[in-house]
Amino acid sequence: MKCLKERIREGEIVNFTTDKSGKMCVDDPSNYITGMQPHIQESVEVTGKDYQDIEKTINAHMNSWCNIIKADVRVRSAMQASNNGIPPQYGLRKDHKDFDDLIKGPPLRPVCGAVSSCNYRISYFLSIILKPFITLAEEACNSTEDMLWRINKCNAEVDLRNSMVGSFDVDALYPSIDVDFSIEKCMELILENEFQYKNFDILEVVLYLSIMTEKEERIKEGIDKFCPSRGVGRPPTITSSGGKSNYKKRWQGWKKPDKVPDDNMKKKLFVRALGVVLKVVLNNHVFSFNLKNYKQMKGGAIGVSVAGDVACLFMVWWDRELKKRLQEKDLNFQLYSRYVDDGNIVIQKVAGTLNEEDGETEKRTMELVKEIANDIHSSIKVKVDYPSKHESKRLPMLDMELWIEKVEIDGEMKYQLLYSHYMKAVSSRFVIHNNSAISSCTKINILVNDLIRVMKNISPHVKKEERNRHIQYYMYRLQFSGYSKEDRIKVYRKAKKRFDEMIRDSTIGDNPIYRSKFWKLNERQKEKENKKNTWYKKKGFKSTFFVNATPNERLSLECQKVLNEVGLPIKVIEKSGKTIKSHLMKSDPFKNKECEDETCPVCSGDNRINCKTRDVVYELKCKTCSENYVGETSDSIKERTSEHLYACRMRSKDSVFYKHFSQKHNGNENELQIEILGRCSGDAMLRQCMESVAIRDKEPSLNSREEWGGRNVTHGRRRIDAVNSVQCNDVNGMTSTSVN
Repeated sequence: MKCLKERIREGEIVNFTTDKSGKMCVDDPSNYITGMQPHIQESVEVTGKDYQDIEKTINAHMNSWCNIIKADVRVRSAMQASNNGIPPQYGLRKDHKDFDDLIKGPPLRPVCGAVSSCNYRISYFLSIILKPFITLAEEACNSTEDMLWRINKCNAEVDLRNSMVGSFDVDALYPSIDVDFSIEKCMELILENEFQYKNFDILEVVLYLSIMTEKEERIKEGIDKFCPSRGVGRPPTITSSGGKSNYKKRWQGWKKPDKVPDDNMKKKLFVRALGVVLKVVLNNHVFSFNLKNYKQMKGGAIGVSVAGDVACLFMVWWDRELKKRLQEKDLNFQLYSRYVDDGNIVIQKVAGTLNEEDGETEKRTMELVKEIANDIHSSIKVKVDYPSKHESKRLPMLDMELWIEKVEIDGEMKYQLLYSHYMKAVSSRFVIHNNSAISSCTKINILVNDLIRVMKNISPHVKKEERNRHIQYYMYRLQFSGYSKEDRIKVYRKAKKRFDEMIRDSTIGDNPIYRSKFWKLNERQKEKENKKNTWYKKKGFKSTFFVNATPNERLSLECQKVLNEVGLPIKVIEKSGKTIKSHLMKSDPFKNKECEDETCPVCSGDNRINCKTRDVVYELKCKTCSENYVGETSDSIKERTSEHLYACRMRSKDSVFYKHFSQKHNGNENELQIEILGRCSGDAMLRQCMESVAIRDKEPSLNSREEWGGRNVTHGRRRIDAVNSVQCNDVNGMTSTSVN
C-alpha cells in the first residue's frame, strides 16, 4: 500500500473503487481522463470569478427564502455559503457492464461530492420541502422490505394465472432528465396534494416572484394581481436589493398588492416560487475536473441532493403516466412498484400463436411495455428484463430474484409470485472481514443483520432446501472472511433466534415481518429521531467515550472498567479504523494545491494548510514574538483569519491582535503563523471541547480570561475522546494505554 500511495502522490496512477462491487481499480491518468470526457463534453468551462458570481446569486436566493420562512439571524447566517471550494467530479468504473477494450476498460459513472459547494445549503433546505411528497408517493419503494410487502399483498389478493413478472431499468436517469420539465411536473404533483403550507410570509413570496419572473408570465398565470408593483424604474435584481435582509431596503420602491390571496392561491404562489428557486439551483452547478472548472449544462446536477429529489418526483409523474397508458392499451397489471430507477411489474401475458413458447410471450409483453414507456418523455428510455432471458428462469431484482410458480397454499394450489435471495456476479463474496479495525460486537451485529436480510429475502413457499442452501452459502462467506467456527455458529444462532421472533410477532399481528413504508410512518420517524440522542443511554449511561479499536476490545474494556470504578455513567465505544479506500482514493487526483486568491491571508505565507478547511480548532501565532491565540470556527480558516485581520485594521477594541500589535509592536502589523489543531466536521460541541482542551494545554497568551474557563458544556452528547488524549501502542500483542 505504501508503494501505491507513493505512485498516486507522484501522479503515475489514479485509484478509485468500482461502481457496484466496490473493488479497487488502478488506472492510468490519461486513460481515466479520456474515459471521463463523455461526462464533461457538454459542460461549459468557467472561471473562479464566474463561480463567485454564482455563489453570490445562490446566497441572495437563500436570503430571500429566509425572508419567506421568517428565519432568525442564526439560521440566516448558517445558510449563507462563503469561500466554498468547487466540488471535484470523478468517475467509478462500471465493472458490471460489458466492455470489449481491455485497455480502456468499462465505462465510468460520474460522481460529484457536492457537500462543500455553494449550493449545498440551499439544496439541503429544498430537500426538506420535497422529501415528504416522495415518501407519500405509493408508486415509489424505499427499500427491499417495502417491495416484499407489495409482493406478498399481491399474492394474497390477486390470481396470477396467465401473468408474468417483468422489470425495467431507466437508462442514465439523473444525467438524462430535462430539468425544467421535471420541475414543472414536480410542481404539479405538489399542487395536486392536499398538503397546506403554513407559517410563511406571503408578501415575501410575491416579492420574490415579482423580482424573478416577468410581468407577462404572471398575468398569464393569473397571479400578477397578488404581486407588488413598482411606480418607476426597472425591478431590482435578486443580488441587489431583492435578496437583502433589511426590510426597508428590500421593499424600497415597491407598492404592496391590494388583493389578498386565499389559502389555495397562497399554496399556488408558494409552489411557483419553489419552482423558480429549484431551476436556479439545478441550472447553476459547478464542478472541477483535471484542474479546470465546469458548469453542468444538461441533466440533473450531479452530487446535489435536491436533484435526486426532483428526479424521484418526476419519476412519480412518469409512473402514473405509464400506468394510465398501459390501462388504455388493455394491458392489465396486478403489481407496479419502482425503486429509484428499477421498476417491477406483474402483468397479464399478451397471447400470441397457439403453440408459442413461454419465452416468446414474455418477450412480446415486455417489448410492448418498453414501447409505451419510451414514448412518455424523450428524456426517459428504459431497458426491460423478464425471467426467460435468464438460464434460471428467474428475474433478478435488487437483491432478490422473482418468478411465478404454482404452489400449495392452505391445501389449495395457487399461482404465487415467489422470491429468493440473489447476489450479482460482480458482488464481493467477502463480508466485513474478521481482521477489520472494528469492534467485535459491531462486526457480529452487522453480520447478524445481514444474515436476517438473506432469510427475509426468501419466500416461505420455496423449498426448504433452497433456504438452507442460501444460509449455508452465507456461512461459507463468513469462513472465507476469516471467522472461526465459534463466530459462525454465534452469528447463525443470533440471526435464527431474531428471525423466529419476527415470524412469531408477525403471526400474532404485533409487528409484520414485511412492512409497508406507510406502516406506522410517524411513529417510526419519531423513534428514528429519538435514537440519535438516546442510543447510548441503555443501562443508565449518560454520555459516551470513543476509543480506537484494539484486538479483543482490550482498550475499551480497560477504559470501561476504570470509568465504572470511579462511578462515571459513561459508555465506552470503539471507533472504526480508517478504510483502505480512505488511504488510496482521492476524489480529485489532479487537485491544484496552490490558492488562486493572491490576497489569501493563509496561503500568502508559508502555512501549508488548505485555506478552505472548515469546522476547525486553530492557533494563530505572532511570528515576531511567538505570542499565540487559540480559537474555533465553523467557517473556513481563510474567512476566520480574514475576520481577525479586518478587525485589527479597523482598530476594533475587541480585536486581540489590534491590542497585541499596539502594545508590543508599536502598531506594526506582523505576519501570523497559522496552524490547524483539529477538525470536527458537523459537531459544534466537539469543536468547542477541543478548543477548551487546546487552551488548557497551550496556555495561549492572547486569549481573554473568559476563554480560559472553556465553554459551558453541561448538557448534550460529549465526544470525550477529543477532550482527553488517548494513546494506544500495540507491540507484539501487548497493549498499553495512556489517558490524560
